[in-house]
Amino acid sequence: MKLLKKHSLACTPQQRMVDQLQAAQDSNMEVTSYFATVKRLLSAALVTDPSTSDYTMQWKSGDATECNFFIWNHTPSIVINDKFGDFRRGHMELPCTLSRADAEAVKTSHFSCDHVIIHLYARFLETIRSIRQKKNSGPMDTDANLRSKVTEKLSQMPRQVQSKTGRPGEIVVTWVDKESYVASELHGLDYKCRVTLHRERTCASTKNDLLGYGKLLDNHKRSSPKNGEG
Repeated sequence: MKLLKKHSLACTPQQRMVDQLQAAQDSNMEVTSYFATVKRLLSAALVTDPSTSDYTMQWKSGDATECNFFIWNHTPSIVINDKFGDFRRGHMELPCTLSRADAEAVKTSHFSCDHVIIHLYARFLETIRSIRQKKNSGPMDTDANLRSKVTEKLSQMPRQVQSKTGRPGEIVVTWVDKESYVASELHGLDYKCRVTLHRERTCASTKNDLLGYGKLLDNHKRSSPKNGEG
């Protein structure tokens, strides 16, 4: 069997699924508000810790495979099945109360399914840790601590952000977030936050980094992985 694998004449079912995702076309799925938010939040999660901050993401059309993702060993990038960018398809594997209610009728213009991000991030961490151990790489924070950090940041994330003009020279921005809502409704607390406004003319060059897009991978062709997969 080892000889057959060496000459690519045999492979495990798991490796076959990885090969199918690798051979799939780059995702051409419409980048809806839901998909864009999933991309942005996963990218932001990866920069939470230095051990994962160099990883970029590439999305593939995953209709023909059950492989969720794989990680290239020779370069820090994660190839992900684009089903997770679609509310209905992603929730067939990762259901929640919202999707069980009526996945077809749910309005997904505002993202609230943090469990999708947390699940994928946890799987990324498992695979990255395994790869780092094989390479005898440097220390890495525990998966539990990293998941806790990301979960906390997600609970603080502004949602349903809206803006309108106020008095002359004034912009009124409103949003909701889970943590402040719970603190207010259950505990009578009024959380304060700091908002930093960036001018387009002075901060345009760093906008991608500020928005968490800097780590999103442009579609590039890669050689065959050896591999970490999910």
